Amino acid sequence: DAKYISYMSYSIDTLDEEKMSYLKGTKKLDIKEIDKAIEFCIENGIPVKIQPTLWEINQDDYYDIIEYYYDKFGIKWFTFHAGSFESLKNKKIPLNHVKPQNWKRIVKDIEEIAKQKNLKIVLPRIFLNQEEMNLCQKTIHTYCANRGNRITNLVRRRSD
Repeated sequence: DAKYISYMSYSIDTLDEEKMSYLKGTKKLDIKEIDKAIEFCIENGIPVKIQPTLWEINQDDYYDIIEYYYDKFGIKWFTFHAGSFESLKNKKIPLNHVKPQNWKRIVKDIEEIAKQKNLKIVLPRIFLNQEEMNLCQKTIHTYCANRGNRITNLVRRRSD
């Protein structure tokens, strides 16, 4: 029963089926089949989130992903990830992380698209110095927390 599902999240890293299969380490994926599942959710009132992970190989696919799912289904909720070391552990495919300067450009572009389309966007930021981190904290109401592994994570403040 759909009323027991709070939302569905789809990890769609690109619209290129061959590239998607490579990134996922599986046989060829059919975007049309994924779209059918998304359409089912929307028809049954289940909110949908698109959750791409960007690597160097698909770092410029974010725009097409947003445009496609916004235009086709009206999806306004996207959570982006910048690769992950965990996903590399069990894969035998080479993947390179997005370079910091490229990620900063991507974040800026995605934020601009989100503003134009009134999207709910979640994405990690990279700070190259303390000044950048302080500015981010002031402008998007977040704080940074070290999770014990010398990686700074951005955490949204709760509004009580």
